Amino acid sequence: MRTLEIEKEEGFAEGKQEGIEIGIKRCNINVVKNMLADNFELEMISKITGLSLEQIKSLRQ
Repeated sequence: MRTLEIEKEEGFAEGKQEGIEIGIKRCNINVVKNMLADNFELEMISKITGLSLEQIKSLRQ
C-alpha cells in the first residue's frame, strides 16, 4: 500500500509540473502576440522570450 501512495504522489507532482509548463507556454504566446501587435522587431522578441524566429513567425496573424 505504501508503494501505491508514493506512486500516486509522484504522478500528481508530474502532472502539476506539466500543467505549470503548459501555463508558461500559453503566457509566452500571449506576450509574443502582444509584442507583434506593438510592432516589436522579431529579433527583439526572440531575445526577450527565447523563442526562435520561426516560432515567432508562426504566431503572426
